[in-house]
Amino acid sequence: MGLPIVFSTRFLRLNAIRTIGISATVIASMLLTACSKDEDEPIPALNTSFTASAADVIAFTTATLNGKITVGAQETRDCGFVWARTPSPTVGNADAKLFGPKGSSQSLSLEIEDLLPNTKYYVRTVLMLDSGPVYGDETFFTTLRYAEFHTLEATDITFAHVTLNGKPEKHDDENFESGFVWSKDYFPAIETSSKFYLGVQPSDKTVSHTITGLEKSTVYHYRTFILTPSGIIYGNVLNFATLPEVSWQEPNAFPGLQRMGAVSFTVGTNSYIGLGHEPHVS
Repeated sequence: MGLPIVFSTRFLRLNAIRTIGISATVIASMLLTACSKDEDEPIPALNTSFTASAADVIAFTTATLNGKITVGAQETRDCGFVWARTPSPTVGNADAKLFGPKGSSQSLSLEIEDLLPNTKYYVRTVLMLDSGPVYGDETFFTTLRYAEFHTLEATDITFAHVTLNGKPEKHDDENFESGFVWSKDYFPAIETSSKFYLGVQPSDKTVSHTITGLEKSTVYHYRTFILTPSGIIYGNVLNFATLPEVSWQEPNAFPGLQRMGAVSFTVGTNSYIGLGHEPHVS
């Protein structure tokens, strides 16, 4: 008969502790290795993205577009901006500027020119993938508005003088000077026509100037102007005609009597004649 096998409770407990300790060490070592690998070799982003940010340096006809491209595992053939005066611009129906493929994440900017003043533009980024273009979220901006000086109808027209009128509007421009120009030519200009400087004028208030020494029965063209950092800005062209000379030929056998001290004068567009008196006969 064989000898009986006796297990020691202490032996089993120690081996169990050793086994658990070994397993915990292995697991901890695996976790540390994984964490170390994550820190040394970051997992690339699944998709490349190109996000537009707000436009800046906005002027009357120019602006700067801005965006940030984040390069991931997704390969791109090209990237850029598209912009238009209507929403949802695309490469096919709007102005566009492409930069080519980018191999690293970076910020991109683009100054665009030849814009219209006081106009809203819509902007999107675009990534050109093998599957086709992918557009980013839409942003928009509005270009600055020039100051204006509206030409108004002339008043108090007589044989030789007239009052010119205009109404300035200040917007995003600085106004250095303003005034009127007039001539017999259709497009009067500061360089070639008669002019009068008004100085800087308040906005939304009608201003006037009376000119004299005009030729009777003559058509004159006139308009307003303002001088700004952007240059000379003219108002719309209007015209007026001075009154013709009033003459009267006494018909033969006119039954009237001779009179003395007769006078004539005008008030506005009306003419008046004082008939004087009959000559004294001694």
